[in-house]
Amino acid sequence: MRGYPVSFADVMESGGSGGSQCADYIKDYFSIVEFHNGHFDLTGTLNARVNYTNQCLSATTDAKRAVNNNFGNKKFM
Repeated sequence: MRGYPVSFADVMESGGSGGSQCADYIKDYFSIVEFHNGHFDLTGTLNARVNYTNQCLSATTDAKRAVNNNFGNKKFM
């Protein structure tokens, strides 16, 4: 398991009070998918998800970074 959290919720909850207050962000996170020329865009998806998680002010920067490092460019979960 390389030391990564098991799920998105685990990471956000490890960031303090962010888990419960960011439930809507968790719910919508994986629906953010960017395409470029009709193909899944890893970088575009990651950037859009980073921008989205940054809207959740109650989660720590480290928690948001961990989420995006682990799940930011995943096409399907």
